[in-house]
Amino acid sequence: SGAGYDAYTGMQFTLVFIFGAQQALYTMVPQATGAGNTTQVGALLQLVLFWTTVVLGVPTALSWAFMGDLMLHFNMLADAPSDCGVSVGNGTNATAEAAQDLADMYHEADLIESYGQVSVLYLLPYVWVVGLTTWLESVEEVQEAETIAALGSLLKAGLSWVFMFKHDHLPGFLQGYELNGFAYASTVGYSVQLGLLLYIVFHLRRHHAQY
Repeated sequence: SGAGYDAYTGMQFTLVFIFGAQQALYTMVPQATGAGNTTQVGALLQLVLFWTTVVLGVPTALSWAFMGDLMLHFNMLADAPSDCGVSVGNGTNATAEAAQDLADMYHEADLIESYGQVSVLYLLPYVWVVGLTTWLESVEEVQEAETIAALGSLLKAGLSWVFMFKHDHLPGFLQGYELNGFAYASTVGYSVQLGLLLYIVFHLRRHHAQY
């Protein structure tokens, strides 16, 4: 829908700085590894997770929670109706059409605001998933990262189908959330991915002990 596309566009825009900080791992970690500074390799992961969670994550969460108002304020939604009902001969129709356009625009802003507030639930696991995945790839543990990413994508796709639409054979509390259903599916999907990544990094591979 138009609201979904606008919400996705606005929220991706706010993630630019977080993505930038995480992408720096691709350059800094190999440099530290090549220099034999294994302590810095682990410290870089901690530093990036701190900055992207606290310093950048908090203002990002606030922007998501008020995304509808922000996009409305900066005219990032559909254009406001230009015809204010001053046209001669068809003034009543023009006024009604303009009022309907304005109502539709505010309704879209409300949908985006609701979606943004629900999406805050998956922001933290999403940021950590991207950070840990980037770090694993930078230390050349690519297979695990790609496998978990693929499993996460399949899980989010399946749960989105369940949560967003109505189904006769499923309990009512699991379905019919429309746009917000994607946010709920993402919350579950990214949380599962995060759990698997934490298990690999800190238990299976014990990267925290190595670095």
